[in-house]
Amino acid sequence: MMEMEYRLRKPKYDFISLPNILLNRMVLPELIQYQAVPETIGPLLKGLLSGPERETQLLAFKELQTVLGDGDPIGKTVELALK
Repeated sequence: MMEMEYRLRKPKYDFISLPNILLNRMVLPELIQYQAVPETIGPLLKGLLSGPERETQLLAFKELQTVLGDGDPIGKTVELALK
């Protein structure tokens, strides 16, 4: 049902996961519906466990900490989303 709605409505956003939205780039993979299968997930997990993707993702999460700040992360997220 979600996939059908997505295809019909053609949303105006590029990402669906919060880290990707906040940094406005692909920080972590977004496997939706039929993309979320073992053949796709397995290689991604291997890369995150031992490949260069791991360091890239950890650096992005540090950047997220900077964006969200030390204070009220939920409130900050709402402010960023409203912008």
